[in-house]
Amino acid sequence: MRIAEGGAGAAIHARTLRLELRTRLRILAREIRNSDLGIVLAAAFIGAVVGLGVVIVQELVLAIHTGLFAVPFGTRLSSTTAMIEPWRAMVVPTVGGLVYGSSHSLPDAGAPATSSTRSRPTPFMAAGCRSPTAFASPS
Repeated sequence: MRIAEGGAGAAIHARTLRLELRTRLRILAREIRNSDLGIVLAAAFIGAVVGLGVVIVQELVLAIHTGLFAVPFGTRLSSTTAMIEPWRAMVVPTVGGLVYGSSHSLPDAGAPATSSTRSRPTPFMAAGCRSPTAFASPS
């Protein structure tokens, strides 16, 4: 019987801690919004996180280029066109395009089972216009 009471007590304690944490975060957010220094520090933090993400993506792209095009690691693909084997220059983009295209031609999992998942073009779209008012004469 004590185990069940302990489990319920732990759940209530966890809920109380989450509520207290949420309240403290709201207070902290309000303090940051009301402070010029807080806004500058928040912007600096966000900039640092985004910059770190850019560095990670750049290193990932360099690693992918090394694997797919056999260029030395750290070397830009655009500066090594003479070193790339011709078959790699043709096969890698072709296979990448086929994979990308085939993944986007599949219907969505949540879409209803119809003959086409794309909407049919309206006469306005077929004429290259965005709205029926495009046909109105200027006054």
